[in-house]
Amino acid sequence: MTNVKTRYLLFGPALVALMFYLWSTFQFDLSRREAREGVPVVNMFQGESIWLPKINDDRYRTKPPMFYWAGLVASKALGKGNEIAIRLPSVLAGAGAVFLTTMLGFWLYSPTTGALAGLIVATSLQFSYLSSHARIDMLFAFFILLALTAFWRMMHDDNAKTRSRFSWLAATALGFAFLTKGPLGLIFPLLALFIYSRITRVEISWGRLLLIPFAMTALWVIEGSIEGGEEFMAMIYQESIGRITDDPEIAFHNQPFYYYFIRIASGLLPWSVFLPVVLWQGLRLHRKNARWIFPAVAFFTLFVFLSFIPGKREAYLAPIFPMAALMIAHGLSVAREEDNRLTKVWTITLWASVVFLIGFAILLPFTTIYPETLSFIYNLEIVHRNDRWMAQRLIEDYYPSGITLTLLSAIVLAFAVALIRALKKNSPIKAGYQILGLTFLVLLIIRGPVANAVNHYYSLKPFGQKAGQLVGDHPVIHTWKIREDLLYYINWPVREVAIPEAGPILRKNPETFLVLELGHSELVRGADPHFKILLQTDKRVRRQFQLIQYVPDAAPK
Repeated sequence: MTNVKTRYLLFGPALVALMFYLWSTFQFDLSRREAREGVPVVNMFQGESIWLPKINDDRYRTKPPMFYWAGLVASKALGKGNEIAIRLPSVLAGAGAVFLTTMLGFWLYSPTTGALAGLIVATSLQFSYLSSHARIDMLFAFFILLALTAFWRMMHDDNAKTRSRFSWLAATALGFAFLTKGPLGLIFPLLALFIYSRITRVEISWGRLLLIPFAMTALWVIEGSIEGGEEFMAMIYQESIGRITDDPEIAFHNQPFYYYFIRIASGLLPWSVFLPVVLWQGLRLHRKNARWIFPAVAFFTLFVFLSFIPGKREAYLAPIFPMAALMIAHGLSVAREEDNRLTKVWTITLWASVVFLIGFAILLPFTTIYPETLSFIYNLEIVHRNDRWMAQRLIEDYYPSGITLTLLSAIVLAFAVALIRALKKNSPIKAGYQILGLTFLVLLIIRGPVANAVNHYYSLKPFGQKAGQLVGDHPVIHTWKIREDLLYYINWPVREVAIPEAGPILRKNPETFLVLELGHSELVRGADPHFKILLQTDKRVRRQFQLIQYVPDAAPK
């Protein structure tokens, strides 16, 4: 019976995550950011080079090819390159990372703590998002976590053969991480390993861990340089050196040093509430325990390292979410003192969570009567302007009825009561599972109905597919760089041109179609009244586009 329970605890979190992430992928169309990774996969599936991921003939992706290879394999397995095939690498990587988190928790602490850690990372806000979207970050996080998991057994297993096997596994995982997102896939894990080995005085054999990843990467670089020449080598430089040195050619997403303090708090929700307590508790009580030091060193190493790099995005934190989950699960499991009572800091934190839930449950029905109380959401300056716009649309057009909100309020109160009972029994693990249950319910709503509503505003699929039907096999041009999601759904080669070139091209070849944003349409149409609008996106779409063709018969008599 114990073995059966252990298997449930080991595999259960990953299976739940897999089903949840798969379900989430059906709720929305490809976004621009996803299509940026998806279009190269489709191009490879249609016969383009597998060594040089590219958007079109004019644009290469400035990323190594591992994600695109994974998408290609998924497309081959499914028989076509569609949204599911493009997202499948992220889904499987997310579920795989949940499994590795659980297993590492088994090795470091206990089956119960490992299962809780797996469920915590599976339900953290940003991790669940990346695991259901076609982004390279989750595949990168999986290989990083695989390397870190192998490091532990490589250093601490009693059997020499087992240590050697895990050393090979770690080196291979580092190579795949390098091929997914570049040098960070090697620098961060090895830096964390070096710091941990110095703290714990563990001897490490570094040769294999360096040579194998470099050999794996060299094969791609050599083949890519043969096919791509100087352009490919410039891309390699930008990705490996340019991002660190703040090269103006690739200096995107520059943020202040403290940026990740905010983003770890939002991306790890709701579990980030417990992170300060866990770090304080660990540094005070467990700083000499190697089983706590290991995830803590990995967490702090990447967090500090990324904070010094000018270009920052929340998704870059994905590899440290599993480490945070392990520390939080461990913190909950040891939150009681010798007299079997919760420590004061945990008591305050958990009771604060109860107060928040009760307050939130009271607020929900109130907003039905006074919905203007929610206007602060789309007026907060810290919220991105696109998110503010979307919040306003959702509140105005999709806000739930009073009955629905009252039902949700009752559910939240029920979880608050269950949490109070767990606290009275001095059971932080049970309290953690109560929070987990409510979190999963909230995520089902966010990744389901809410994602579906957001998709209605942002998806270019209806316009792209209608445009593709009208275009047929005629030439298509676009002013400057076309959005990748629009390119994906038009499903036809699009040549990118400057605005002044569009008019002459259309007049020279009347069968050519022009796709452009509304802001550019008057610049082209104003020069010639023969340009006729054939198709335009719905007004509800944030970025409106038009499809224009030169039609001589439309000229005024």
